[in-house]
Amino acid sequence: MLWIVVATIAVHFIEEYTMNFPAWVFRVSSMPLTSEDFHFVNACVALYAIACAVAGWRLPAFSLSSAALVGLNGLFHTAAFFFGGYSPGALTGLLLFMPASLVAYQTARRDGLLSTRVLVMSLAIGAVWHVYLAVIFYLKYFPPVSP
Repeated sequence: MLWIVVATIAVHFIEEYTMNFPAWVFRVSSMPLTSEDFHFVNACVALYAIACAVAGWRLPAFSLSSAALVGLNGLFHTAAFFFGGYSPGALTGLLLFMPASLVAYQTARRDGLLSTRVLVMSLAIGAVWHVYLAVIFYLKYFPPVSP
């Protein structure tokens, strides 16, 4: 199931790329997200998800964090409908990310690996990814102190 999460990431990135996600970010936030940063982040997320899939059920909190990451990302893209119109990635976020995330957690539960600790840790790791990226990009594009 974790490899399906990886596959959904690839399809999601294609949607974001073809629909010019960096231009949408600029339109709704004035953040000039570069194509280089966009591709770098996507490559890092893909590699992270691959590492999670390779770890598999040996490290369930870590491996499920990729499912948490995509599930939360799907929620963010869907929420954008209410704040900034269609967000590139919303279609795959809703139709692929959120179901893949839920099925990964259901599979872990079925296999007896989804304790409260694993659930909380994996969701926290997925959320920290989002916060980390937001802070890094905010500091890069809107530095608190001018050089």
